[in-house]
Amino acid sequence: TNDDAYWLRMVAFCDAARGNRSGVDFQLDILAEVEDVQPTFFQLIDQILIEAEQQPGSVLPAKVTLPASLRIDVLEAVMARLAGVNVPELALEGVNPLAVGAMLALPGVSEDAKTNLLGMAVRRGWVDGVLLATFARNLTVDAETREAASKFVADDDRFTVDATLANLTANVSEETERDAFLSLAWQRVLKQNYASVGGESLLRLTADQVPSAAERARILTRAALVSGDNALAEQWFLALRSQAVGVDTTRDVILIGLAPLMAISGAEGVPSLTENMIHSWWQAQRERTDRFERANMLYTVLEALGERVDDRAWTQLENGPVVFAGSVPAPAQWRRFLISARNGDAPATLSNTFRLLAEGGAAAVPAALAGSLIGTLHGIGPTSEARMLALEILISQGL
Repeated sequence: TNDDAYWLRMVAFCDAARGNRSGVDFQLDILAEVEDVQPTFFQLIDQILIEAEQQPGSVLPAKVTLPASLRIDVLEAVMARLAGVNVPELALEGVNPLAVGAMLALPGVSEDAKTNLLGMAVRRGWVDGVLLATFARNLTVDAETREAASKFVADDDRFTVDATLANLTANVSEETERDAFLSLAWQRVLKQNYASVGGESLLRLTADQVPSAAERARILTRAALVSGDNALAEQWFLALRSQAVGVDTTRDVILIGLAPLMAISGAEGVPSLTENMIHSWWQAQRERTDRFERANMLYTVLEALGERVDDRAWTQLENGPVVFAGSVPAPAQWRRFLISARNGDAPATLSNTFRLLAEGGAAAVPAALAGSLIGTLHGIGPTSEARMLALEILISQGL
């Protein structure tokens, strides 16, 4: 079984660390009968065994470079660190999420391999924004990489582009240029569907900035909301509001776009939702081709949270499409969600909610499904989680 294989690998490692070659050979013979052993595992065992057999004061063998991709597992991470090997490539199949941090911390793993692993990890929610920010800040970015990241931001899905833009957001000194990189980095965060992790990361990378530029405030208020920092979101929002009202049209439009999100957050010191706020928001959408999709999503989410959206606002949407594209949950999973909600089981309902979101993430949820999920959560008790989910869905979809 897999458990048998794990313990055989563990015992083989322990024997190698003690310099017990006969014990290693015995364990590996049994292991070969249980599973197909990766060549890199044999090489790590051999390197650890060679070093363990060295006499005190001996010259250690030259550092080894693994010829094949290394499996991402906690045991392999420990072995690679002890063996001191160079790891040019990591295997991105069968990844153990618990080993991601250890692999990223290994000095012998190439920067490209770490970037590819981190890209997978942030999109699947295996790491937080703190780790992403630390990695991005310390990334080596040359002039060619910098130019390529800016040029291919819309067409290149490699995470190298995301990491480079995040690095430039932190490390460029000229303020206008830095804001431009922040805008591109946020664009990538939304495109690649990791708003929560990406938002927290960008907040860390821009912690030295103040709410002066409108575009900066537009992005970082949303980044704070989607990462759960309502106090910081309120700080950015109120700073922008104090500078903007009736003075700068661009800032007023940004405020109008932020106002419903701030109302959903429940942050203290921000305006409550009003009919006029919704009307102003709709008027600001008039040049957008996707205004009906956006409005249907916002109004559905608001009503799911118990807010009132005026009939006039809904009537205006009747001029839009009758059907929208979107994912449809599997009936079995939906039934499971409904049963947990009917039983008043808040933890199970929350767990089933995230299961329903697992495939496409918050960016792919259609309005009807979003309303059902959020309304159900809000109705059975975890209201703060319902508001957080609402904000993640809205912000991930560009609102």
